Amino acid sequence: MPANPRFGVCTGPMVSLAALLFMLAALARIGKTVPPASLVLTAYGPAAGALITHPDYPGQSVITNQAGEYRLPVRDKSGWMIALENHYLANTGPGAIRLDPVPPDNADTPWIDPTPGTSPQACGSCHQETYRQWQGSAHHLAAQSPLFSALIQPDGHSPWHMGATYPEAQAACVACHSPGASALEAELPGQGPLAGVHCDFCHKISGFGSGTPGLTHGRDLFNLARPAPNARPVVIGPLPNSRRENVAYSPLYKQSLFCAPCHEGTVLGTPVYTTFSEWTAWAGTESCQDCHMPADGPRRHHHAMALRKNCVPGGLRASWYVHTSPKGPVVGMTLQADRVGHALPTGHIDRHILGWLEVFDAAGKPVLVDNIPGTLPAWATGQSKPVWGFLLARWREKGLEGPVPFWSPEGEIRDNRLLPGQSRAMEWPLPPEARSVRLRIEHRKAWPAMLRAHQLSLPSAVLLDETRPVVSEASGR
Repeated sequence: MPANPRFGVCTGPMVSLAALLFMLAALARIGKTVPPASLVLTAYGPAAGALITHPDYPGQSVITNQAGEYRLPVRDKSGWMIALENHYLANTGPGAIRLDPVPPDNADTPWIDPTPGTSPQACGSCHQETYRQWQGSAHHLAAQSPLFSALIQPDGHSPWHMGATYPEAQAACVACHSPGASALEAELPGQGPLAGVHCDFCHKISGFGSGTPGLTHGRDLFNLARPAPNARPVVIGPLPNSRRENVAYSPLYKQSLFCAPCHEGTVLGTPVYTTFSEWTAWAGTESCQDCHMPADGPRRHHHAMALRKNCVPGGLRASWYVHTSPKGPVVGMTLQADRVGHALPTGHIDRHILGWLEVFDAAGKPVLVDNIPGTLPAWATGQSKPVWGFLLARWREKGLEGPVPFWSPEGEIRDNRLLPGQSRAMEWPLPPEARSVRLRIEHRKAWPAMLRAHQLSLPSAVLLDETRPVVSEASGR
């Protein structure tokens, strides 16, 4: 071997060893070569931001880069799905995968009746439990509510007949209560499963058009994707890896913004629905869907739209006591808006929560109350006799006359509702003869004056109904 003239040592063996180590490292790299990236395309080029998921590998999703490329995080290449907003879902595979866009909206395409057996596409045929939940929901009955019908009817002489006074406002109401109707149909919708807010309408929403939630109502703010006859059908939803055919993905379905077009609305200059802006001001982490559409099984969410999971109707917590004090018997109460992301009550401006107290003597006879602080006004209770209690409401008031129609140009908006997390304490002195007290809390949909004007009788939702005896203060609350 030749010697290094500078150091006087042989370098041949060292070179051979270095070369051997280099070849071994190269062979190791060859065994671990990163496979080439897969490619996702749309009709406009690379599909940047597409979501690649697998139902059996939660938490291991990947997103395509600006060039539409991705690499799967596990060796198992089967069962992975590609999801991109406003596109049909597709399976991953070798080579380039091209995603098909959802169809443009065809207003002449009839809506799919969800009733089981009515057609091969009927939602209720496959989704029996979801269909049953929806049947009992306010969405299903949105166009059949007698209160809604009374408000928009075109005849009537009472100040509470909006449809007779402002017929142009009917279109805004119908846009939310019967969104499947034509935009040109402002009259009272028909009956049946397609009259209200139905499955096919909600699952044809592909996004938002031009307009602002609150000022553009219901269907007028949504972009829809009804396929033309004989074209590829589509169902749009929140699952990025659904195994069903003809499904498209949209993240909008998991966002509170999805609810805004119908749950935020200014009508005739009055903010009638403010639930979405209340939720925005709350700035919590839960979405509307988290509370109102919780998981109801694997890859399924509840469709009754009512509060569930550790929530009582309305999200109202009431703790109260009745005991004697040095000044005589008293009843005290603390109300709290608990685990709720909007004001209580929320929804239509005429909704209100009324709590009233009935006092009884030792013989169980009612004790009449009068001229005592805490007496509710007759316009709130609908009764001629004085009633103790509380009122949580938002209403338009003219002087001290109580609520006037929300569309009235007179009066000011009053609001004493509970905001999320807020609590309110109250206490009432009781007559000396009081021996027991009944507390009843109701959620009402309309004011007594409005019900009388339309000759309606609507049941209230009872949130609490308890009777407690007067106890000594030392006994505790």
